Amino acid sequence: CVIIDKDKISPHDSKIIIITGGIGSGKSFVCRYLNFFGFIVISSDQIAKEVMSEPQVASALHQTYSLSDIEKIVHPLVQIKRKKLVEYYYKLKKTVIVETALFFESKNMRPDPDIIISLSAPLHIREKRALKRQNMDYHKLKMVVSRQMSEEERNAKADCVVHTYKSKDETIKQINNIFMIK
Repeated sequence: CVIIDKDKISPHDSKIIIITGGIGSGKSFVCRYLNFFGFIVISSDQIAKEVMSEPQVASALHQTYSLSDIEKIVHPLVQIKRKKLVEYYYKLKKTVIVETALFFESKNMRPDPDIIISLSAPLHIREKRALKRQNMDYHKLKMVVSRQMSEEERNAKADCVVHTYKSKDETIKQINNIFMIK
């Protein structure tokens, strides 16, 4: 996905951009890079951590054992907080980058995004990256991957695909073709 210079996205464009991808695809890296250059980044994972640390939610989570029950509690609360943040920054005429692994799976992003960018790398590379994380093991990784859309399906639905399987410099070059970086 290459955008002509005059159409590159700046931090002050009043746009909503989704950065999505499977586990280990480089979402955090790309979002940190964009944030460094003045883009507002909303991390769904960070919101989920905040929600799960709230006393009432933590108490409810402590009493449930199934992943689907946890998701039924946490996901709606994440969606509400994320929506409020997106709307707040959007009203300030800011480009808002929303990092979310499950964009297509959840179908609850409002207002609608202007551009959806899928970060893509082969599964064996994403697995290698993810297994370096603290608190990640092979069983947990397989469970996460099984709940995510396939790479091919996600890429087909996205407006742009950024291939993150080479170097970080190569990923940055692709991001710089989309965003106005100064």
